[in-house]
Amino acid sequence: PRAARQPTAMAPVRIAVLGAGGVGCWVAGRLALAGQKPALFARGEGLAALRAKGLTVLGPDRAELAVLGPDKLTVAQEAADAGPVDVLVVAVKTHQLAGAAGLVTEVMNTNKSCLVVPFLNGVGATEDLAALLAARGVADAHRRVMGGVAKCVCYLSAPGVVVFALELSLLLGPVPGAGPEAAEVLARAAAACTIAGIPTTVSPSPQALQEALWAKFLITGVLGPVTALCRAPLDVVMGSEGPREVARRCMLEMQTVGVAAGVRVPDEAVQDALDAGASAEPGATLSTTRDVLAGRPSEARDFCGTVVRLGARHGVPTPATSLVLWALEPQEARARGEVQFALDGLGD
Repeated sequence: PRAARQPTAMAPVRIAVLGAGGVGCWVAGRLALAGQKPALFARGEGLAALRAKGLTVLGPDRAELAVLGPDKLTVAQEAADAGPVDVLVVAVKTHQLAGAAGLVTEVMNTNKSCLVVPFLNGVGATEDLAALLAARGVADAHRRVMGGVAKCVCYLSAPGVVVFALELSLLLGPVPGAGPEAAEVLARAAAACTIAGIPTTVSPSPQALQEALWAKFLITGVLGPVTALCRAPLDVVMGSEGPREVARRCMLEMQTVGVAAGVRVPDEAVQDALDAGASAEPGATLSTTRDVLAGRPSEARDFCGTVVRLGARHGVPTPATSLVLWALEPQEARARGEVQFALDGLGD
């Protein structure tokens, strides 16, 4: 495993993670490997697997790095299971955020000074979660939900088994009005994650955080849906002239929408996102692609829908993004149980 750094003199911080998917298990796994004993909230098959066998961590080559049992990792289902929490990381899919709000509320009401850092794809998680919590009566919700950007390729190969395929970094960010106490807690959380082997920084401003969110959105919010539509990995899509041009046009639309919404999205960000896709390892996929191909609900509707809605609000045409959204919609509606259909000649 990646070597943990030497502890600093900064006061300790207890981090809990809600969501036992790839990102959540990466953060919780690294903290656990460093001896920080985080809490990991899970449900369903993931909860059962983690309680029965612990969290199994695999490296990029699928070699086993560790099995983290209850002495290293607290597996939780309810807020009371987790113990004290200073920072709650929320690492669920965009369409799962509303369903997670109840448990987030429980944790925040149990830990009155707890901050929440959502590591979701897309660009509106902080505002959406704060609104959900405020509607549930959480005190100071809009000043306690921070911002976050996770950069990694980590995924589950089975319930309770996470693959650390590519580990990069975390960015934590303040929100307007959060105050110096929140900044201090974020600094402690960043130090804890860095000590655990995840390079983590705190954004200098809410504006800088938004720029980082949109830079990542150019990759996940475009290449995920486009590769899902093509039913092919990143290297194949980016090596094909037509699909690559579709991705480029979607990125240009997203950039224009972001600028119209008041975010600085520089011209080079589009080329950087295209280069990131082109540099992918053979066979590499994004979570949206994996979900669509497996018939699971995906974030394609949320990603493309955000761009189309913001485009309509700001008078920016989004024809390429709209086409990708419309083409994926039947599959997405089927995966979410909104429609049922069979494909004659292909079985179920």
